[in-house]
Parts: sequence; C-alpha cells; structure tokens
Amino acid sequence: MRVLVIGSVTADVVLQVPALPQAGEDLNVTAWQMALGGCACNVAYALGLFGVQADLCAPVGQGYYGEFVRRQLAQRGIASLLPPAEGQNGCCYCLVDPSGERSFLCCRGAEYRFRADWLQGLPAGYDAAYFCGLELEEPTGSLLLDYLEGAGIPQLYFAPGPRLRQIPPQRLERAWQLRPRVHLNEQEALAATGAPDWRRAAQALAQKTGREVLVTLGSRGAYVERGAGSFFKKASPAVVVDTIGAGDGHMGAWMAGLLQGMEMEQAVEQANRYAAAVVSQAGAMPAAPW
Repeated sequence: MRVLVIGSVTADVVLQVPALPQAGEDLNVTAWQMALGGCACNVAYALGLFGVQADLCAPVGQGYYGEFVRRQLAQRGIASLLPPAEGQNGCCYCLVDPSGERSFLCCRGAEYRFRADWLQGLPAGYDAAYFCGLELEEPTGSLLLDYLEGAGIPQLYFAPGPRLRQIPPQRLERAWQLRPRVHLNEQEALAATGAPDWRRAAQALAQKTGREVLVTLGSRGAYVERGAGSFFKKASPAVVVDTIGAGDGHMGAWMAGLLQGMEMEQAVEQANRYAAAVVSQAGAMPAAPW
C-alpha cells in the first residue's frame, strides 16, 4: 500500500499566550518553542506511525526556516520527493490560549508553491493520495488539480482546510469532482456549503462528491455521512494541552485505518484515539508508542 501525501511542511513557532491580543494591547508570551508542522507533514507522520508507507510530496524552501525543516525531517527519517525549492521557506505562528485552542498567523513561502515538472516526475502506481485546500489557494494550485485529474490514483482524501473560501470557486469545484473522501471540521463544513448545521452540510458534500464525508466536532467526537449508514462516534477522553495538528492527525489515522482494511467505524474510532493523543501534548507529533 503506497500513499502520496501532497502539501506543505512548515516551521511552527508556537507561542503560549494568556489570551489573543486585542488591537493596541501589549501581552507577554508565557512560553514558546519551534516545531516541525504543516498539514502534509502531520498526515504523513500519522500514517507512518500506523505502518502505512507515505511518500511526502512537499516543497522545502531556503533560509532559516527551510534549514530548520530539513533538519527536523532528517531526524524523523522523512524525506520529500521534491528537490529543494527556490525562495524562502515561510513559517506559522501558532498562538495557543489557556484552553489549548490555537490560532494561526501564517507567513507563506516556497513551501506552498509547486511546479509542473515536479509533479510530472512523481512515481506512478500510488494506491491513495491526500491533498489539502491550503495549496489549492495558491497560484500554482491548479497544477495540483491537473496532476490529480490525470494520475489515476484510485483513492483520494481531501482536507479543504480553514481557508476554503479563499480557494477560487472553479478550483474547489474541480476538487469535489475528483470524488475524494472529505475530512473537515464543523466550521469548515458550514463554510463550504452554507448549510444551517453540520449534519446537513455533510449531506450536501456527500451528494456533491458521491463519497463519505467526515466532520470532526472537537470534544464531542466525529460524524461520518454516508447515506443510510451514517454514524457518530464520541471523542476519546483527553486533557487538552494544545490542538495544533489535531485535525491533520485525525485525518492520517482515519486514512491508515481504511487503507489497512478497517471498517469505517473502526477507522474513525482509531482516529479519535489518535487525535486525543495529539491534543494531550504540545505540538502536532506525539511520540510513538502514543
């Protein structure tokens, strides 16, 4: 089973703050650290923990943050299929409040931009692929859709992400037409559809893609829309330290379960347990065995 994971790898600058600052306010950061992050990296890491071979297709740029990302990937034995990218790598400032909720301020750089020749040179024969909406928003996002439309990969998994309204509508429609399994949270589901509640939002997306839609509901659990077999799974207990990477980890663990032959409900239960492990410690990558 070979899985292609397309997206970004970033340097997360994690800032513990007493509250999100208001305009003109002066707050002290109570603690900070820099960690490896990015949606694709978090998903690939989770897949690897569950024994699924994941090939990371992620640009890594130059400069201080690019070198940090390269060192961190090497320490984890992860390598991107792509050559070093031109231009500065960006970073993500992750503000974590006392409840553990995170807010992001992203400085985007070379890590979000792809080239056609890179994609044309990817190996053939993947069983599944993951892609994220953050990269579709970029000017090179249409190149990713061109690749996915022509690659013939039988199983696709799509995380539209929190900025799906910034994706050009034509590109987002192309993503739905790929008929992927969709993974998103409650706010994203409502933003994607304009539906009055998450259940009807999931139904609308399932009708659009013809595939299962998983909506994460934070501490309440997760819901899968698949017609007559739709179901809800309660969240696993957790003491929240921070929520960075929880959605990505949930996606990776869900994918791993399905790709290894689990029934849908088992895969969601596994994803809930792993997401609980992610939020129970600082950063997006819990150590194994989690």
